[in-house]
Amino acid sequence: MIEPYRFLSKEAHVSAVVNPKTTDQVTQDNVMDLGSAPAEAMAMLYQSTAQALSLAAHNATAAQQHGYMILQAATVRGIALIQGAGPSTPSGKGNDPAPAH
Repeated sequence: MIEPYRFLSKEAHVSAVVNPKTTDQVTQDNVMDLGSAPAEAMAMLYQSTAQALSLAAHNATAAQQHGYMILQAATVRGIALIQGAGPSTPSGKGNDPAPAH
């Protein structure tokens, strides 16, 4: 078997040795990261799903409000036509024909 540090000087071999406490801490951190990954993935999924659903609800509410505005404008226009006011103009005066002589 070939020793991994056989080509290194004695000083290099000593500095290549890692403190066991350090390796234990790195191992614990890696295990903790791997252990929490599924929970974090589910949390991100829930957050993105909640964001998408709230955006869909907001869009539905805005579309409903815009529909009501169009419905109200059409109702006002229909009532104005029924009452004989004719189409309205920006000046507020209708396009009533001139009275017959």
